[in-house]
Amino acid sequence: MGKNFFTNVLSTMLKGYALPNITDLSHVVGHFNELIRGKVLIVVNEVENAHLNPRSLSEKLRSMITDDIIVIAQKHKTTTLDVNCANFILVSNNDVPVRLGMNDRHYLCTRVSSKKVRQQTNSAEFYQALTQFFKRYDLNQYRPNDDLMNRTKRAILTQGANQLDSFVIDNYNKLCVGMYSDQIAPMIFRYHFPTKQAFWKQLAPLCDIDDEGSGSKRRYLHRLKDLAALKYMSIASSVGSEADHVFE
Repeated sequence: MGKNFFTNVLSTMLKGYALPNITDLSHVVGHFNELIRGKVLIVVNEVENAHLNPRSLSEKLRSMITDDIIVIAQKHKTTTLDVNCANFILVSNNDVPVRLGMNDRHYLCTRVSSKKVRQQTNSAEFYQALTQFFKRYDLNQYRPNDDLMNRTKRAILTQGANQLDSFVIDNYNKLCVGMYSDQIAPMIFRYHFPTKQAFWKQLAPLCDIDDEGSGSKRRYLHRLKDLAALKYMSIASSVGSEADHVFE
């Protein structure tokens, strides 16, 4: 039983309203996307195109997740508008299947246990069990924005982080209170910045900088701006404390 077993059964339950195992994302976010019209579930397997332009791909997927109306384009036909009812499941063996923003609120990330990878499972039995689960589940208890941060998601975020992101995450609490430039300076090359000037230039827009003292005793206090603090808060404040989502 592999990682696709669950999504294959779920797609079967939804019949004509699902797109199972899409490997070429151009069918979803490309110029010609007729395949996604009226689909309730789209399963993207391995995100084959993710290496082409990760930032652009991430933005297009985010738009597909949040927009109520989507543009449907067919080759040699008039472009039309349609109601967006799509939900996405992305399955992958890659550590970073899609690039996420530091304050992402669109993706719930889980990992699939390898505990039963060689176990044979009766799809009919699983189908029945899944049907019973959905019948019993109380949708009033569903909170789509709960528990979005966990160890799996944090791993994706940190592996996709640039040098400045890594510095802010590691020193988040200190930066919220304020760090002096002479405290920060010894850390710069640890994060593989080419020069100190490059680091200060990137950090400056994220911080309010207070000039304290004068002459040889002058010091610069760097404190994260409110928007920057909010951007990194969920990932930095949950280090080591969050529960994980594991499918077994």
